[in-house]
Amino acid sequence: MSISTFYRWIDQNSRRMRMLVTPLIFMLMVGVYFIVMNTGGIKYVFSHSMYLPIALAAIFFGAIGGLAAGILGGFILGPFVPIDTLTGEVQLTINWIYRTGFFALIGITVGLASDGIHSYIKHLRWSVRHDTASYLPNRFALEADIKALSAKVDKREKKYSYCLTMISMANSKEIETSFGMIALDHILMQMSSRIKKETLAETIVYRTSTDQLCLLMVESKQLKIKDFCKRLRKYFQEPFRFNTLQLHGDIQIGVVKFNEILQSPSYYIQKASAAALHAEIANAPSIMELNQSSDFAIVENIELLGRLKEALESKQLQLHYQPKIDLRSGAIQHVEALMRWHHPTLGSIPPNKFIPRAERSTLIDRLTEFALDEALRQVVRWRKAGFSMKIAVNISAQNLTQPSFVYQVMSLLDKHELEGSSLELELTENSLMHNVTNAIEVLTKLTKLGIVVSIDDFGTGYSSLQYLQKLPVSIIKIDKSFILNLATDNGSRHIVDAAVNLAHKINMKVVAEGVEDEQSLNILKEMGCDYAQGFFISHPLPASEFAKWRNRLDGLYRYSVSA
Repeated sequence: MSISTFYRWIDQNSRRMRMLVTPLIFMLMVGVYFIVMNTGGIKYVFSHSMYLPIALAAIFFGAIGGLAAGILGGFILGPFVPIDTLTGEVQLTINWIYRTGFFALIGITVGLASDGIHSYIKHLRWSVRHDTASYLPNRFALEADIKALSAKVDKREKKYSYCLTMISMANSKEIETSFGMIALDHILMQMSSRIKKETLAETIVYRTSTDQLCLLMVESKQLKIKDFCKRLRKYFQEPFRFNTLQLHGDIQIGVVKFNEILQSPSYYIQKASAAALHAEIANAPSIMELNQSSDFAIVENIELLGRLKEALESKQLQLHYQPKIDLRSGAIQHVEALMRWHHPTLGSIPPNKFIPRAERSTLIDRLTEFALDEALRQVVRWRKAGFSMKIAVNISAQNLTQPSFVYQVMSLLDKHELEGSSLELELTENSLMHNVTNAIEVLTKLTKLGIVVSIDDFGTGYSSLQYLQKLPVSIIKIDKSFILNLATDNGSRHIVDAAVNLAHKINMKVVAEGVEDEQSLNILKEMGCDYAQGFFISHPLPASEFAKWRNRLDGLYRYSVSA
């Protein structure tokens, strides 16, 4: 039996226990009276047996009950009980009054101790279900209330969903380190007050962690969760007060909707936290509707990440190579290395299933090291086969945060006895913008080695032209979403043309990826684009097939592009 269950059992049965113990106390007092009378009178020690019912009354009824039992016990053994039943000697009044007072003192003392214990137990039970800093119900209370929903879920209409709304403070660490934990407590209490003004009076606000609040509500005609989230975000834009300061809180809201309780309560809290994290990344409220397929995808991704280390060690990973053609000469001297995972039982696993998740873990460093090592090894093999290729490898912004990354690249170049000009490093536009200052510093060191740096997926992010000029970037790759509709969409054509002209004006080369037809290829050539890459030219190929393809079709593409 858990502590909370024990406390609940005491609360539920305390009244019944008092009803049962009351006649027992009276019976014990009467029994003590008969024992004293039948053993010779008050002068014998049997009168001390009266402490038992007095203590019992004090334990169950507190100080007041102990006082009452002491007075009653003293009266029962008072003027009507002789000192000696054989002689009939009557007690002095002072004797039984003193005894009554002593009984009352014992009853009050034991009663106060009992009251203190009951009060402490009550406090413990409260603290199990509440956050002691903010006085709000905690995660344990929320889990208990979610569990209680299972008894109600079949009784209400299925038309509306339960909504578990997680409200997270994204800048909590900044506040805690700058002003202390007490400032965070004050802000969350103010958040709770603002929430209660917006919701119904009976709505409970839970504090599930140091920087998160949670609400358990039912969506209805009167409460639309999307509108509710918008109103909350508006209220949280106002500053929070701490002493004489006004502090800003970056608030993100994640919601999980569900109609039935099919999992443990912690499962739904976990999903709400995930929705809040997604809201922080997207900078907008995130509403997640639980379903089996989405859960399966999450579990599958976590399992894949667990298998990725084994894949690295057992050589399940390999690189495929996709060429980039020079649109002026038709030459094929550049190639991009793309990672592929062939699992012995799961088959081919697409990169978008494991690389984005790996980028949020330390495994991305090992993946990048593998890609660089294998790509440079392949450059050496091609040189021995009689042709020279510059190879592009995708790296993550996380790699740039590693102090040893530049040294690692230098070591791999030395290992394969290659110059830096043999290597091109590709980073996505958005990833560069997360820490521009650090990216400029690291990439500058790499370009001093002769390495070319390019921006991948250009046009899909939010990079500033100011930073684009400061970054040591030589090539931009226009995202395929603009190239796929190049022949039919004038808007895409104008965007690509502007990007090509802009790049050339700041001395950058342009690669168009996603070329899937000859018409797009010719349009790019007319625009003055430097390189093209896509399925029309070639799919990504294993190293052996790529060598055969190049030897067979290099001349054909030279003719096609030059014509």
